[in-house]
Amino acid sequence: LHGRDCMALWQQLLEFRSENRLTLCTDTPVDAAIFFK
Repeated sequence: LHGRDCMALWQQLLEFRSENRLTLCTDTPVDAAIFFK
């Protein structure tokens, strides 16, 4: 997946966050940290 706006993908990944089995590599780590907080 390539693109600057990853919000749609991040929204799909929210359900996996609680399992602590997800590692997210992104070129916008600050935005990701705020989104997943």
